[in-house]
Amino acid sequence: MSKFSNMDKAKSQLLLHHCFFASLLLRLSFNEDPNCPTMGTNGKCIVYNPAFVDSLTVPELITVMCHEIYHIIFEHMLRRGTRDIQKWNIAADYAINLLLRDAHMTLPKNILLDDNYKDMYAEQIYEQLPSMKTLKLPSGWNIGNVDDMTDKNGRPLTGDEIDEISKEIKANVKEAALIAKMAGRLPADIERLLGDLLNPRIPWREVLAKFLTIHVLTDYTWKLPNKRFVSHGIYLPSLDEPEIGDLVFVVDTSGSITDQDLVDLMSEVRGILIQFPNKSFWLLGCDTRVASAQELSFQDDIHKPKGGGGTCYKEPFKWVDKEGLEPACLIYLTDGECNSFPDKVPEYPVLWVLTQDSHFYKNVWDNPPFGDVITMDDRDPRGRKRRY
Repeated sequence: MSKFSNMDKAKSQLLLHHCFFASLLLRLSFNEDPNCPTMGTNGKCIVYNPAFVDSLTVPELITVMCHEIYHIIFEHMLRRGTRDIQKWNIAADYAINLLLRDAHMTLPKNILLDDNYKDMYAEQIYEQLPSMKTLKLPSGWNIGNVDDMTDKNGRPLTGDEIDEISKEIKANVKEAALIAKMAGRLPADIERLLGDLLNPRIPWREVLAKFLTIHVLTDYTWKLPNKRFVSHGIYLPSLDEPEIGDLVFVVDTSGSITDQDLVDLMSEVRGILIQFPNKSFWLLGCDTRVASAQELSFQDDIHKPKGGGGTCYKEPFKWVDKEGLEPACLIYLTDGECNSFPDKVPEYPVLWVLTQDSHFYKNVWDNPPFGDVITMDDRDPRGRKRRY
């Protein structure tokens, strides 16, 4: 039997019975690699071990191919950030394999399944997983890797590049869904899934982490090679903790920001700042003036910023200039009930975190004079990503 026969049969069966997945699969190149443990994708191609392919039945191989396509649909190769790559693969597999099971596909033995993770994002599963040292996995659990997508020179993607690729993936998924639907062969469970996928309600915590990752973790060092590529004979720099500028967090203390809003924001920020144990950050409380300014590290107790009057967005930016700070980024927590922005666009990235969907100034937040906008309420469809 030819080593390609299983692959050829699986592709044919996908075209006949799973045209949604087949439409996406046909956009990818297939590269044979005996050094690949099973199968993997970086969103551009499928790499596979021929011995692994031959070890599966055709229905199992179809499932593995769909598994890799799901990695691309959910953009797992773009979303890892600074998370451990193996633990990220495990979390993503838990998210995907439940979908494959519920679609009644033929599952290979020992794959990762846990109903406790049903309807959860990979990021949520990752946070609930134990450490890699204590994580117990069945033998043969890994049916397909997802690797970070890089540019043509093997370098990590920029925020703008990630945005463009994300848009392209969503366009491809929409086109594949339309083709399958017109043919009357888009399964109802896939259609329901894509309803959420193509009109996403992005968790604000995920966007906050991605914003900081993109705008802070951007320095690389040649002192230590990137371990992911050394085995392939490629010497690339590894991510280093950069000499970052100040991290500035501004809290609108006009009276409408609740204690719980502040707790939610700062707990997420503290978790992110654990990556920078030697760094400090500024927490400003501002109404119509900067009423309080605290310089903190991630382990410090955070006290509610002072204030309680009206709102003016100009003052914190003036304070930053006056203090001579050069922020890596500024994150502003506000209820959005103000349109008094600085006249001058700051030179550093700004993320506006809204605690509610502002009705009075909806047009302002649909097109703010600068910065990016997310909404804290995970149920709010306006929570969104724009340029990062």
